[in-house]
Amino acid sequence: MSLSQQQPCRHPKLSPRMSAMAFVLATAAATAFLIAITVVQQASAAEGLYYQHQRGLLQEGSTQSVPTECINTGLNLQSSCTKELELASKAFGLSPTSDVSSIKVNMSQLRAYLAKAPKPSADCCSAALSFNNAYCSCSPPVLDLVKSFTNNDVNQYYEVAKYLATRCKEVGKPFTLYLEKTCPKRH
Repeated sequence: MSLSQQQPCRHPKLSPRMSAMAFVLATAAATAFLIAITVVQQASAAEGLYYQHQRGLLQEGSTQSVPTECINTGLNLQSSCTKELELASKAFGLSPTSDVSSIKVNMSQLRAYLAKAPKPSADCCSAALSFNNAYCSCSPPVLDLVKSFTNNDVNQYYEVAKYLATRCKEVGKPFTLYLEKTCPKRH
């Protein structure tokens, strides 16, 4: 099935806006679970971003497109980490219909939340591992996408990715985080 024939895919409990945020961060955060959606967003114009059907939006800000493997593993990350998203949403007083453009979370708030957040589930970590091992956090189009939804700041994304790499060990899903200096050299 071609990308233009794909149907939009979103979590049944989430509004299109929250589903889009989930996808964006899952794609952008690589090894980050959906906690980051509610935590990392500074402002979002993500309304209407759907699965591969809207691939054009995934190319925004980049001359290259987001790799298909990152799209697929990102969507799996979204669905596998639903519990984590719900917990983070509750912790920050958000509902699935919250206007994400008004969400403001700084690095100290993020770190405070991650310090007390429960460990992610094994399923969430398996999905994070797949996303990480596809080198999605090393992909310039993925990082460009992150920047487009976080006011050009990837530091909170990096914080969540590092958190996952650390906490997934606790559920028997250790992995080497491919991020910044640990990314393989490009040819």
